[in-house]
Amino acid sequence: MKAIIQASFRKMMMLSELLEGFRKLKTVNREEAFQTYREQYLELIFVVITSFALFDFLAGQLFDYLKGQPNLVQLLLVRAAFIGVVAANFSVYLFLSNRVPVRWFVYSGFYLFTIFSPVVSSFTGGITSPYWFEMIFVLVAWFMMIPFSYKKLGLHAIILITIYSSILFLLIRQPINWMVILEHGSVFAAVFLLGMMVAIFNNLFSASVFISEQRIAKSEQRFRMFTQNSLDVV
Repeated sequence: MKAIIQASFRKMMMLSELLEGFRKLKTVNREEAFQTYREQYLELIFVVITSFALFDFLAGQLFDYLKGQPNLVQLLLVRAAFIGVVAANFSVYLFLSNRVPVRWFVYSGFYLFTIFSPVVSSFTGGITSPYWFEMIFVLVAWFMMIPFSYKKLGLHAIILITIYSSILFLLIRQPINWMVILEHGSVFAAVFLLGMMVAIFNNLFSASVFISEQRIAKSEQRFRMFTQNSLDVV
């Protein structure tokens, strides 16, 4: 009985510490300095992801050509439109990089890919299209590479999945295979849950490093002030 009580107490303490950590994380995530700290490499991430998205669509056209896809012309037009819009997004970023935070261009890039991806899927088999797997890569990149708060990542991931699914449902013409939908939905749910775990861990880790660096900086500042005051006294 005593062991059960002790185990329950330890679990309660762990839960209390976890909740306290989330409360502190909520406060830190609101600090502009922390957001700047986390997003210091966001421009590089944006360039890499944009380049990969363009390569993915070009490689997809080559893959469809080698596979003998019947809708090559339509696919080429869709992909050309996507490349044009993404290039425009990147051009606007270069022009307004000093006035508009790069995070807005990251948002637009992910949403553009999510809008065009189901259009490609609709020409290559609809729900059974192999390109539905591109949405998995989008979610993985979103959760693992984008340094936003875990709440923002989770909210926008849900919106991205909803947009992809809604557009695909509107465009498909063949009978709906609910088993395939259930399979895809299960995969999306699993990726979302794992992504949220990664996002929370990354957020907590970044916050702890940021707080530690702030404490070190304050300690160094106090030490310099003490040294300076000591020299003045001498």
